[in-house]
Amino acid sequence: MKRAEKEGQVMVITGATSGIGRAMAVEWARQGGSVVLAARSKEILEEVASVCIEAGGKASLVQADVSNEKEVNNIAEEAIRAFGKIDVWLNNAAVMVFGSFNDIPTEDVLKIVNTNLLGVIYGARVALKHFRSRAKGILINMGSIAGIVGQPYSVPYSISKAGIRALGIALGQELENEKNIHVCTVLPSIIDTPIYQHAANYSGNSINPPTSATPVEKVVEAILKLTAKPTKEVFVGKRNQAIRLGRSMAPGFFDKIYQKSLDTIELTDPPTPSGKGNLYEPMPWLAGTSGGWLEKEKKGKRLTFKSIAGKTAITAGIIIGTAWLFSKA
Repeated sequence: MKRAEKEGQVMVITGATSGIGRAMAVEWARQGGSVVLAARSKEILEEVASVCIEAGGKASLVQADVSNEKEVNNIAEEAIRAFGKIDVWLNNAAVMVFGSFNDIPTEDVLKIVNTNLLGVIYGARVALKHFRSRAKGILINMGSIAGIVGQPYSVPYSISKAGIRALGIALGQELENEKNIHVCTVLPSIIDTPIYQHAANYSGNSINPPTSATPVEKVVEAILKLTAKPTKEVFVGKRNQAIRLGRSMAPGFFDKIYQKSLDTIELTDPPTPSGKGNLYEPMPWLAGTSGGWLEKEKKGKRLTFKSIAGKTAITAGIIIGTAWLFSKA
């Protein structure tokens, strides 16, 4: 795309200080667009805004916690004040927790749902109100493959992401007669971002993502395509399709192997004390775009489905391989 491809276009991004949100903000600005950055850390928002301006775009920022509807409404008000409109609203903010379902405190379950699902609902409501006033606009919600196939030891996160997918489907149906207003859901598998380091953790172990991580740039590329040609759903990430097909073909078998595989891969890093992660307070020192997972893979310093040996890996490989073959048929 040309540098000025997005000149004059305004994108609101929640969760803009790290991972996908930060990478998307910088790329949108690089292409000449204007960004409204929202997150809880004012310090890092100012840092990202400076990078966006240096990249050639325009930037405004709003310190906000998306679990608070009033603060989400403030984001829209700032976008209109600063740039007069909103073309794209990216609901990206999310928090995560690991641990056995009964070990996760109720207040943390509520925080996950309030941030990941209600935060998206609040963003969708205020964005669609604005889009309807202009008879155009694109709402993009960040879902996850965990909302389709589940994710043991992160049940609240899976619940929230399943809700986001349902929201996208139902809203899309409701808006069928409004041809220039679009609702898109991005459904990534594991992406190389700091979300695992940010996560609250009651598992007793440091967390290692179970599959090979996909570069964050792939998600940014998918979002950019949606802003040019909206589609209802887009899947991003290594083995995403194979995992989805594997569970749809043999759910009982898949679930058994999936649980064993995550036991073998995800929860075998060194012991760590329980912690709240960034559920209630931001972690500015982990505000980059990458979580370092790809670098560790290249150096052979972490296990993945691909790298482990033994019966669990072989069986999981059979499921995934069979699904891959069906996907190519």
